[in-house]
Amino acid sequence: MSMDTPVDHFSTTMQVCYEVLLYLNSRMYKLPPGAVLEFVTTDPGAQDEIPQWCELRGYTLLSVTQASDTEWHYAIRK
Repeated sequence: MSMDTPVDHFSTTMQVCYEVLLYLNSRMYKLPPGAVLEFVTTDPGAQDEIPQWCELRGYTLLSVTQASDTEWHYAIRK
């Protein structure tokens, strides 16, 4: 398994808001240091929210991939 292979996955169709970020934070908290979580969302606003959230929390945003017109995948390293 590659170091960049996600060990956890969180997907939502909700707007990336305080509630989603709290849940995402609890998922990241449970991961060991260096582990990667794949976050999938249909909220285009996440393009602004997720990089800022990662920076504030000290996580590394490895990649952002637009999978379709309405779905984005974020690889985040703890």
